[in-house]
Amino acid sequence: MNRQKQFRINAENWNEARQRYLNQGWRARIFCDLIISDISSMPTSGRPTLLDIGCGKGFDCDLTLSEEMAKSAGRIIGIEPDPNVRLAPYFTETHQCIFEQAPLPSSSVDLAWAVMVLEHLERPELFWDKLSQVLKPGGIFWGITVDARHWFVWGSQMMESLRVKDAYLNVVRGTRGVDRYENYPVYYRSNTLKALRYLTRNFSQCDVINFIKVGQINHYLPKSLAWFGNCVDQTLISFNGPGSLLAVRVVR
Repeated sequence: MNRQKQFRINAENWNEARQRYLNQGWRARIFCDLIISDISSMPTSGRPTLLDIGCGKGFDCDLTLSEEMAKSAGRIIGIEPDPNVRLAPYFTETHQCIFEQAPLPSSSVDLAWAVMVLEHLERPELFWDKLSQVLKPGGIFWGITVDARHWFVWGSQMMESLRVKDAYLNVVRGTRGVDRYENYPVYYRSNTLKALRYLTRNFSQCDVINFIKVGQINHYLPKSLAWFGNCVDQTLISFNGPGSLLAVRVVR
C-alpha cells in the first residue's frame, strides 16, 4: 500500500545548509551537522542506535567526523561491503556485506546514513525495502549522492559505456593515494526525482535537496579545465539549474 504523505523538493527549511554549501562550505561538515541535528532532536529514551551504510573510510572519507557522530550514539552499526577494508574501532557492531544482506532486526535503528552509496545500487528497491524494515517508526535516513539531472552523470555514463573511465581517472586523480577515486560500478537508479518518489513510497516523508556551488566537480576535471567547470556551475546557479550533489532525507 502506498503510504507516501509528503514529497518535498528543496524545501525552505534546508535553505541555510544549501547557502553554506553555495558559499564554499565543506560538504562533509554540512551534512554531518544536519545529521547530528536530527540525532539531538530524536524523542528516544536513551541514546539512539545509528547505522552507517558504507562506513569503511569514514563519513564522506573523514574518520574524525565519524567519531564525532559515534559519540552521540548508544550503539553504532557499520556496514561495509568491501571485505578488505579495516573498520574503525568505535563501532558497536559491524557487518562486511552489502546492506541488503546484513542481519539487522526489524525496527531496530533510529537513524541511518549512506554517503555516495545510492548511485551504486543496481537493484535499489531491495535497498529501500531493507531500510524501511530496519528503521524504527519515525526513524530517519540520510542519503548523500549524485543528482542524475546534472551533466556530470551524463559524462560518467558515457565514459563507462566507452570503457575509458578508469583510464581517465588514472590521468586526473592518479593511480593511488588519497585522491584516487574508487571506480565502483554506477547505475544512478536512485538518483532522479521520479525514481525517488517511487522508491520512498513506504516512508511517511521524503525531502530531496539539491546542492550547488562553483567548482563543484573540479576534483574530477584536469586542472586545465577547471575554468570550464566553474563557468558551467556559475551558469547553472544563474538559471537555478541543478548542482551535482543530492541529499535525500526520509522518515519512516
